[in-house]
Order: sequence, then C-alpha cells, then structure tokens
Amino acid sequence: MNLGKQATAEGTKKIAAKHPELTYGELGRTGLLVSQAGFGGYRISIAHESQYKALQQALNSGINLIDTSSNYADGDSERLIGKVLTDLVQQEKLRREEVVIVTKSGYISSDVSDVSYPDLIAFNETLKYCIHPDFLRDQITGSLERLQLAKIDCYLLHNPEYYYLWAQQEGIAKNEADEEFSRRIELAFQYLESEVAAGRIGCYGISSNTFAADETAYERVLLEGVSRIAEKVSPNHHFQLIELPLNVFETAAATSVDSKTGQTLLQLAKQQGLAVLTNRPLNVALENTLRRLVEVTGEEFRNIELLVAQVNEVMKMENAFRQNFIMELTDEELSQPDLFKGLTSGEVLQKHWYTFDSFWHWQDVRGHYFNPVIQHSLDLLTVRQTMSRGMKQWIDAYVELLNSLFTNITNYYRGKEMKRVVRDKLMIANCGDVDWQIEGSLSQMAIRVVRSTAGVDSVLVGMRDVDYVQDVLIELRCGVRKLPRQSSWQLLKEKVQQNADDELSLLAQQLTEEDGNRT
Repeated sequence: MNLGKQATAEGTKKIAAKHPELTYGELGRTGLLVSQAGFGGYRISIAHESQYKALQQALNSGINLIDTSSNYADGDSERLIGKVLTDLVQQEKLRREEVVIVTKSGYISSDVSDVSYPDLIAFNETLKYCIHPDFLRDQITGSLERLQLAKIDCYLLHNPEYYYLWAQQEGIAKNEADEEFSRRIELAFQYLESEVAAGRIGCYGISSNTFAADETAYERVLLEGVSRIAEKVSPNHHFQLIELPLNVFETAAATSVDSKTGQTLLQLAKQQGLAVLTNRPLNVALENTLRRLVEVTGEEFRNIELLVAQVNEVMKMENAFRQNFIMELTDEELSQPDLFKGLTSGEVLQKHWYTFDSFWHWQDVRGHYFNPVIQHSLDLLTVRQTMSRGMKQWIDAYVELLNSLFTNITNYYRGKEMKRVVRDKLMIANCGDVDWQIEGSLSQMAIRVVRSTAGVDSVLVGMRDVDYVQDVLIELRCGVRKLPRQSSWQLLKEKVQQNADDELSLLAQQLTEEDGNRT
C-alpha cells in the first residue's frame, strides 16, 4: 500500500494542537512543525515486535519526526517505519500529513547487488560508499517502496565525509580532495533538485559527523562550502537540513567558534536558515570509548579477590578439560576450528576483565564475544550422541562457574557506572543553568541540554522499547525555554574536561590498588 501525500504545515500544526503537553518548533524554513525529540531509527528492524510497539507508542503520543536510513538494518528500519505508518493511517489514528519522515543514503548496504555505480569508493572490504545520481535514484526508489510512501519529506546525504577519509587513506592532497568532494556534492545536489521537482522528495540536506570537527581536520565537511554549492546549483535551492552529533560530551557544534566566521556551527546554521537535527544524545563516541548517558541500577560487587579466584578457577577447569576429555573427542570434532576458542575464556579474562572502559563496554564485549564463542563451543560438545558422565558434570560445573563470574564482573562494572551517573548528573546541574537543574534521569537531563538550545530543531533519540519512549515523553512534557545557552555550554565543556582528568587520576589509583589485589 502507498500512503501518498506528505507532511504539511497544516498537518503538523494539527498534531501539535492534539498534543499541547509537548512542545513543537519549526523545522528550519520548511514550514513544518516537529516535536523537540524525534524517533531515531538506527537500530530498529521489522523483525522485532517490541520496536513496532515503541514506534507506534511514540507516534500516538505526539512525536512526529522519524529519522532513518536506507542502510539501517539493510532496509529493515525503513520497512518497520512503513508498516507502522500504514497501520496507524489505516486505523485512522494518524494522518500522513502530520508526520515528517527523514531518510538518508550513501552507504552501500549488503542487500545492494549492483556495485558498479560511478564514483563508488571502497573504504575497506566491508564499507562501500557512493552519492552519484545513479545510486541516489535507486536508493530513493527503494526507500519509497520500503517506507510505503509517495514522497520523502527530507532526504539526506549520509556522512559524505567518507570520501575525505578514503582520499586521506589514498594519500590524495587536501586541495585536490576538496575539489573532488565539491564536484561530487554539486552533482548530488543537482540531482536532488530534480527529485524535488519530480515530487519524490520535499527537500534535502547532509548528515555528517564532521561538520563541527577541528578546522585542521582533513575529513571536515565545511558547512559554508556545501551552502555555496547549493547556491551555485540554484538560487531557489532546497538544501534545507543538516544532521550532526551533539551531546553533553561532544559539545563542538555549540562551543567551537570558527576562526573565519566567528560563529559556532549552530549559529551559522541558524543564520543560513537551515534546520538542525542532532543525533547521539545518549550514546557518546569518545576516543574509541563507548559511554551511554542513561541510569544504571542494581547490585554492586567489589570483591576483587573473589573475582580473581573465579577467573583462576575457570582457567583450571579449562586446562582440566584438555587433559581429561580430549581423548573422548572424535577427529571430526577436533577439526572444528573454533571448538576450543570458547574454552579459553579464563585466559582471556585473566588479561582483560579489569581493563574495560565502562559497564557498557563490558556488556558489549560479553554479548558480542564471550557469549557467542562460549555457546558455540558448548554446542559442539552437547550435540554429541554419547557423552561420559565426567564430561557432563564438567560442562554443568563450568557453566555454573561462568554464570557466577560474569554476574560478578557485570556488577563490578555496574557499581562503577552508578558512581559515574551521579557525577554526570551533578556536572550538568552545576553549570549554573536553571533549566538544566530540573531533576530527572540522566537520559532526560542529557536530552534537555540539547533540546533547550536555540538552533536545535529536534533531538533524535533511539527509542527501541516502549520504556525508552516513556522516558523521553516524561522529559518532553517538562517545559523548558529555547535559549542560546552559550555560557552554559562552555562551562559544561570545561567540566567535562575536568571530570575526564579526575577520572584518569581515579582510574590510575584504582588500577594500582586492584593490581595489588590481583597479585
């Protein structure tokens, strides 16, 4: 089914009127009204019922901006959005004119069979990128089909700085890279203007992680530069939207002043009449460190001696397996390349259990490395038709010990994270900004910092669960003023740096103490 129509000024005014408990603002010069937080579609898929319910709840509650991309979940993010929109429109709970849909392209997803497009770059074996008109034409067609729409309201080039990253990797001089980057952007803008004229998109823009990068950064996408290209393409161009990271820790868009313009990125975008969407409000990327700005609750575990003893016991059990049960395994089983990978977890943990950056880093490694490799090894053993009583007892005891050890390591990092949450909330509250001092969860305070800042039209938040949606709605129902808050942001930047220095000192002290306990 094709929903037809598009977001309209009248339609978005109607949804705002239906939800007076929320605050809406104009999306640049598009004439559309959007909620101060939008639904981020980065990690959603049509395969998950809980994510269907989360998006449904968000739309029913007045959140009327959805951001996605053709490559998110290889198109399944767009498929989920299309299904929810179609269902709600059919049920007459929503009108298409009330919802603003933003999608993007640039990355070549694994489900794209034709990789012979002009200007395609292969950044590495798994990452290919293109913004040539031939590719954009196919991507827009695919997005419209998956979203079940006749028109996409806002269409973005997705991280075009990958050209710069590729060019730097190839050793191309910066001035040559700038010229080629401009050529590619101009070609894309010319094509996107034709798509606006054809009625398949309403406006276009760029989503980039490097708009606010340091002025000397090779990969920086210069906002003034792409704006000049848009003016060159057409005095009545439809380049109307940019998207970029902004959060408590990544403050550059609100704090870094450009030496040429004398403005921050937010100020420059506002001067040019551009709509600004911000992403990563709760997921911070800092020097390869993962940090999430959300509350953590539960038990704390600080018995280092017991953790060390458990790790050593796991190693003993794994050594005992190789000594006592290797003869039970067939040549076919022994030929399995990953059979023993999961059965050396004790050795890996002995070196690394205390080195993870955060609770979230440990959770990520546990979920993506330890759990699958251990389960794979155990599956290879437990599918055997015959198994000695001794091996069965060993497996049961090994699983029980690992479960206890992993729970204790998780609670060890949980305790550290709970202390960090307290520090982060105090840091935000102590910036002297009255609106930032309003009590709430860490995630609510982090969203408030961004959404209350002039120049930010909507904050894109990942809401993959109904509970996440409710958390965001609680924050959106808290009325705050839209102000420049330059001094608050500058103080926040200084406090972030001070906290980082304090954390390094504290970490060094803890590692010294814990190293003594481990030995």
